[in-house]
Amino acid sequence: MGRLILMAGRGLTALVERRNRDFVPLLAARVLQLANGFLISIALVWTYGLAGAGTYAIAAFGASILSLVSGLGLVNALPLQALSNPQRATAGLLATSALLLPTLGLSLAYGWYMAAGTDEALTIAAFAFGGFFLGQSNVLQMLYILQGRAGASPIPHIVTGAGIALGAFISHGAGAFAVIVLAGRVLGNLVGFALLAYRRISWPNLRSAFIRGTSFAPADAIAMLSEQLPILIISVLLSRAELGIFGLARQIVTAADAPGWSFVQAKYPELVESKLLATPAVARSNGRLAVAVGGCTLLASMVLSVAVYRQPVLVGATAVLLATLPARYMNNLYDQVIRAGGWARCSANLALAKLALSVALFYALTAASGLWGAILASAFLSLSSGLIYRGRVASLVPNLLPSLRRASFS
Repeated sequence: MGRLILMAGRGLTALVERRNRDFVPLLAARVLQLANGFLISIALVWTYGLAGAGTYAIAAFGASILSLVSGLGLVNALPLQALSNPQRATAGLLATSALLLPTLGLSLAYGWYMAAGTDEALTIAAFAFGGFFLGQSNVLQMLYILQGRAGASPIPHIVTGAGIALGAFISHGAGAFAVIVLAGRVLGNLVGFALLAYRRISWPNLRSAFIRGTSFAPADAIAMLSEQLPILIISVLLSRAELGIFGLARQIVTAADAPGWSFVQAKYPELVESKLLATPAVARSNGRLAVAVGGCTLLASMVLSVAVYRQPVLVGATAVLLATLPARYMNNLYDQVIRAGGWARCSANLALAKLALSVALFYALTAASGLWGAILASAFLSLSSGLIYRGRVASLVPNLLPSLRRASFS
């Protein structure tokens, strides 16, 4: 216990170190983004019950796909491009905006196909289309880092949150609520991009950035499917209420992912510039942060489960998932290390292996044990993929192996 407390303290200290100054506003932005997701789910549960949360879980799958389509791998690709930072901003804005209309069409088709009726179709489509702006906002966050403007990163999510609050108060149906939330996301991104500096970019450079981004897109898509495809698999094995419980538990764990995701994103340019030599130091801070965040999130989840969602079963479900948080943090870090090294195909192959494992685990365990089988499948997936990714980095960069052994959970 004493060692865990010490590691937690070290993890929290990493938040305020001067060299990690970009991390704090990025974490604030990520927390606000996740808080917005919680506000949506709370409004739906209180107004429409667990069935509303189940509908949102289905929409979240479509939103995740579209966030990857709109992001286009640019978060990893832009720091690798030989462009000025204002030119990178121009490339990011133009490349993502070109996908606006295609993703709108995909959202409408997805809502129509997945819904049980017209009203649910509108709700699913609107929430799913919000994924386009989520993916675009991830590119926006990296552009803030590159331009030294990370302090502005929470602003788009504040605007989005205001839209969610407005929708919760004035809407009289789930579909209307979803449309107002979508409008808030649009306005948030417009404000966010207005804060950047831009410079003209030639067509060959724009095309190069686009192509470089698409080399990372398959890995993004496959990795997302390994996390989100289970929602579709278990949707035919569980009731809407059970699916709602699983979706809420996953949402809490996704919130716990936020500090690690923000920390690694802030360090990604450093990994690129140091040619991966910064990896062991980043891994040590990442491991300590995982322990600190896991303990804090477990306490918070108890309050949320009982006092907010009024579903005590969530306590056990989230506890099982949070026990694997260090492995989730390790998976994320070493995937970004592989990308920073330029090994896009390797990242895609690992993601494909994770997807195959995900499908097998979720189908088998959910069919055998229902809701708790789905919870255990998610936990096993996190543990195994974290170790697989760490092992792959050790084989790609053998000189880092001794340091990685000491760093992963120190």
